[in-house]
Amino acid sequence: MALPLGDRARALTALIEAGREATGRTAFDEVVGHLRRAVDVAGGPAAADPGILCEYGDALRRAGHGEDARSAFLAAAGRARAAGDTAVLALAAFGAHRVTTMTGSPRSDVIVLLEEALAALGPRQRDMRWRVTASLARELADGPDRDRPRAIALATAAVDGARVGGDNGTLAYALFALAAMRRCRRPMPSWPRP
Repeated sequence: MALPLGDRARALTALIEAGREATGRTAFDEVVGHLRRAVDVAGGPAAADPGILCEYGDALRRAGHGEDARSAFLAAAGRARAAGDTAVLALAAFGAHRVTTMTGSPRSDVIVLLEEALAALGPRQRDMRWRVTASLARELADGPDRDRPRAIALATAAVDGARVGGDNGTLAYALFALAAMRRCRRPMPSWPRP
């Protein structure tokens, strides 16, 4: 792909658009290449827009580059935290969680990040709040930081909140988290069918 000479903003836009177009074709290795170049043109992870770092991390995850994806999401979280961007902080935490499920990476820092994002999310960011809540439940269900009673309570809250919110994707994610709790020894809550 030829880039506009001397105009960083146009080059970034072209690379990001090319990455998004490749995402639509599920050409994730190609997406990684475009977004890696976008991050480089922006001045590296320390200077890149945190939202683009999240897109880059997701492309890396989808292409099977788990540890690189984790690094991108953690860099995005740091940049979002510094900018006070709670929506991107939550997106980075959600992405970091999705990477731990594929890499077996340590979960304690992701748990802290999910808790931070959950505390920072405002009342208008309901759908992301329930995705982050469900992600935290899944992280707490297994591993050395296991807290199954809290995980069940979080997964239940995520399902209840997602049902009220009406976003089917968020509800599906919350139900998936709650289903993961079935391995727990405590009885599962039941809800009346809508």
